[in-house]
This record gives sequence, structure tokens and C-alpha cells, in this order.
Amino acid sequence: MEPLIRIKSKLMEHLGTMLGPDEKVIVAVPHNMQAIETGRLQRPETRDYFLITDKRLIMVKGSYFTDGTGFKAYPRSLIADVSSKSYNIGCNVSVLLVDNKTHNELTLEVRNCRKAEGETIMKVLNEDRDYRQCPSCTGILDKDYTFCPNCGAPLKTICRKCGKTISNKGAPCPHCGSV
Repeated sequence: MEPLIRIKSKLMEHLGTMLGPDEKVIVAVPHNMQAIETGRLQRPETRDYFLITDKRLIMVKGSYFTDGTGFKAYPRSLIADVSSKSYNIGCNVSVLLVDNKTHNELTLEVRNCRKAEGETIMKVLNEDRDYRQCPSCTGILDKDYTFCPNCGAPLKTICRKCGKTISNKGAPCPHCGSV
């Protein structure tokens, strides 16, 4: 995949100092613009930044450029779920991180980014995940499981008549038409 870098090269050089020697940036986008007065120039400290590398997710607050604080990184292996919500001119992306050893959960919010950037973030974060987590017990599952093998929770809605998977709960079955 072609890298998506929407941060000015001067800022990327500054952010590049926090990367490992063999770490590659896949996505780097600004998000969460703070309100500024009309007519004032946009400064790096008025935005937050989200980077996806081949190894980590990195959240950088605008304050990082002025006082060196506001940098957090998380291993990509903690990603449990990725979702987005689109609006007229942009979107928000939520990334759920779960540490399976401690069962601690954290949600990263990438707010007010462009729709195309949000779609790319979703694609990049979902393409290397060949598993998902059970919403009930947080156990690791294959994508095609219908029931969790750990706790037995239903993971897909199944038509009672034909036994095939239904995408929308409560909607008529697209295979046999039963409700």
C-alpha cells in the first residue's frame, strides 16, 4: 500500500525522530483541529496528529512541538476493533486496544479527519488483522466463527429457517426471505 502522508515534510522530519531505525510510516494525518480565530494561520500546536507505522499506532498532541509532551505509542498487536462514523465533511475513527493479558481496554479517537483519510486508516488497520475478538469474553476468534469457542456467545445472526448468515438483525433473510 502506498503511504498516506498528509503532514508537512518539516513536521514529519520532527516526528521522524521518535521512530525506530527500521520503522516505516504508513499513515500520518492531522486531526482534531482546535478552534482558532478567523484570519489566523494554522500552527502545528493547534492540531493533533495520528501516525500508523508498521509496528505502532502513535498519537501526538500539538503541544509536542512546543514543549515535547503529548506523545503516546501503542503496539499494533493490541488492536481489537476499528470503527468509524462519517459526517458531511469528515469522519471520526475509533480504535479499540485490548491487552489480553491484563484485559485493560483503551479507545483511541481520531477526530475530525477527512473521509478519505478515515477510510485509509480503517483499511490499513483492518487488513493485517486476520482475527477478531469476542464481544462477550474478549477471546481471540477467527473471522468466520459463528459462535465463540471460549464462552459460546453468538457472533453472527443466523436465519432460523435456512441456517445462513444474516447481516442485519431483524431484517428479512436475503437467502430465503423469512423474517
